[in-house]
Amino acid sequence: MESLPPDQLKIQLAQLEDVIRQKFSSGADFNTTMDAVLEELRYVGHTLYRLDYDSDIFRFREVWGTNYHDMGAHGLEIEFISPNNIKVTWVNSLKK
Repeated sequence: MESLPPDQLKIQLAQLEDVIRQKFSSGADFNTTMDAVLEELRYVGHTLYRLDYDSDIFRFREVWGTNYHDMGAHGLEIEFISPNNIKVTWVNSLKK
């Protein structure tokens, strides 16, 4: 994805968001679905780490992305907010 021109990257990210959102709309358990999505992404080369986590009685929110400590921020970052609110971005910064 990183070699795509910005306009094509935006389209690909929107399509990925839609695919992930459809997986969550099946009504399956939030955590089970999120784990399955992360495993599918890992299988195609996007190993993501949990960057942030919030939960309360009514919703869950987790942010997954590249490992900032090891390699700087570069790659997919996905914010999962239950029940099926998904935000996919591409982070492109270099560690100094």
